[in-house]
Amino acid sequence: MATHSIYAQIFNLTPSSHGGDAREIRVRRGNILYRAGTTGSARRILQGAIRLDRLDAEGQPTLAGIATRGDIIGLETLQGSRYTFQATALTQCRLEPFPLEEIQQEKVILDTLIRTESRMVAVLNLRIGPAQARVHRLLAMLGNTPIEIPKLRDMADITGLTKETVSRAISTLHKRGIAVRRGRQHLSRIAAYDDEALCA
Repeated sequence: MATHSIYAQIFNLTPSSHGGDAREIRVRRGNILYRAGTTGSARRILQGAIRLDRLDAEGQPTLAGIATRGDIIGLETLQGSRYTFQATALTQCRLEPFPLEEIQQEKVILDTLIRTESRMVAVLNLRIGPAQARVHRLLAMLGNTPIEIPKLRDMADITGLTKETVSRAISTLHKRGIAVRRGRQHLSRIAAYDDEALCA
């Protein structure tokens, strides 16, 4: 048996101690993947975006982060802990189990931590600036095109805007050719623009 890396020792794991569901799963937009306080396994996002929320004393969700393709969610379960956050699909998602073997690769963990920290900064920026800029940043964060547009209530909550304002911002981005729609729920292209250009 190969010697465990320092990360496997930190997580106190052995290949036989982390079973979990070995199947790839699909989650529809708006559906909850798992709830805070429940048990489960870590998964890697192959497609789509996941909203992560903390629940207050009354069970109301408060945005804690957004995970997209390549991110690993539920890492806390590798220590035998329950899920810290509630995970909800912002768009249709595909996820695969996170293989224990990769925990033994220091670069995988380092890349995950760096990506997570960068994403947290980006999420904070979603509540700063003009409405069009906020909506554009969120759509651009969701990954490669075609992009499934999240529900308006989720976009409004994440950006700190009203549903009506989000809807108008999407329409304006479309009219300006920055976000090209494909049907009602998808974008075929999202162009890169800075905040000043969006407000011009």
